This record gives sequence, C-alpha cells and structure tokens, in this order.
Amino acid sequence: MIPVNSSEIAVSTLNGIVTLSGGLASRAERSLAIELASNVRGVKGVQATRLTY
Repeated sequence: MIPVNSSEIAVSTLNGIVTLSGGLASRAERSLAIELASNVRGVKGVQATRLTY
C-alpha cells in the first residue's frame, strides 16, 4: 500500500459526503485517499475535485 501524507489533505463532511482538498505527490496517492475515504462507514460519497497531484 502506498502511504498517503494526510497532513497535506483537508477533510470536511456534510450529510455523509466527504470533501477532500489539498495536494499530493502522485495520482496513486490521490486514488488511495479517495478509496480510503469511501470505505469509512457512513460515507455516502466523496468529492475530490480540489484534491490535486
């Protein structure tokens, strides 16, 4: 598993929708961050348009 530097990601939630923003080192890190957020119980969706690499 690729480590993700979570200090580079801002996370907010509203009604089960998680919004991720910030900058990561690679596309793989971005994909992993989205996958990890998606797998949290209660999460209905992930918005990551402001999560860049």
